[in-house]
Amino acid sequence: MITNKHLFTHSYKFVLLLALLLVNINPVVAETSLYTVELEVPDRSEAAVDQVMAAALDQALVRISGQSYASANGAYNDEVKGWVLRYGFRSLQVPMADGVPGKQLRTVISLDSKQVDQARAALGLPIWTGARPQIALWVALDNNGLRGFLPEGAEYTRYILQDSARQRGVNLQLPAVVADGEVLAEAPELADVWGGFPEQMMPVAQTVGADTILLAAASKRDGQWQIRWNMLSLQSNASFTSEALVLEGALVDGLNQVIDSIASLQAIDISDQGYWRESIDIIHLPDAAAYHQLMDRLQQHRLVDKVQVESVAGQRLRLVLELNASPAIVWGELDSLVELAYVGIGIGGVAAVFEFQLPEIPLELPLELIDAE
Repeated sequence: MITNKHLFTHSYKFVLLLALLLVNINPVVAETSLYTVELEVPDRSEAAVDQVMAAALDQALVRISGQSYASANGAYNDEVKGWVLRYGFRSLQVPMADGVPGKQLRTVISLDSKQVDQARAALGLPIWTGARPQIALWVALDNNGLRGFLPEGAEYTRYILQDSARQRGVNLQLPAVVADGEVLAEAPELADVWGGFPEQMMPVAQTVGADTILLAAASKRDGQWQIRWNMLSLQSNASFTSEALVLEGALVDGLNQVIDSIASLQAIDISDQGYWRESIDIIHLPDAAAYHQLMDRLQQHRLVDKVQVESVAGQRLRLVLELNASPAIVWGELDSLVELAYVGIGIGGVAAVFEFQLPEIPLELPLELIDAE
């Protein structure tokens, strides 16, 4: 049995109205941003949007499967138009390779998540579960023996990288290191970026909310850009290389390798997908706020299709979950939530038991700021 350890013990009043609890919770709302894609179109006509429907589905499949080359291969070209929930247009100014800003028209298409997920399963593609990485990237360049950071004027390169990450549903930041031709005081050491020491970037990465640090050391040899990569993430660390005739091509190739490697560690193979209906017990749920927090987390979880409250007894809550992946995988996912800790296999038709975990008060918190009630 897992027990909670706290610096102070608090007393809680557990008041939950049965009229509120004993209802069916609506089916999970999918991460809609993963199913909302952007593609360039020549004009605002319906015909122009129709032309990119197959590409829109492919982009959504890449996002939800984690596979950079996932594609329906035209299998749903006749159906995908009927999966559109809404679409619109936006015009934006983008950097161009020649340094002159250009205008681009894009259509923004939101696809029905259920239909896309059914297509993904039929195509035998995995599910990329877990939170998408928040990547911070630093690039060092060797230009004929003169080394420096990616210059502040390289807006086209930054745009290409961030747009490539966006297409995969990933947030990419390139923290500023140079302003007005001068290296910023908070910038990392060039030697650390070039030498591939991502652990030195952790303080800066934390300030921008990144959980994955990526370093690229690029040099041009025999007309070819060659890049050494070093990655440090919550899941793993890795070193690898990429190369291409154009710098942006080599950078995008390396970025896709990073995303591929993270996605592969969080992928659920088709053999572990399907339909399961399981009951679980949540014990020691302290109050109504904790209940709402728990239900929100479960409803937002991509492996949970539906949540139903079966019974409430004191601080114990019994739920029925409809799952789209094997229970063993889902229990591992729930165990990773800050608020829950897996206790063991349940009895009497209950598949698993979880204990609600109250956050511990940080040891470094000044004593005068701790509520010792």
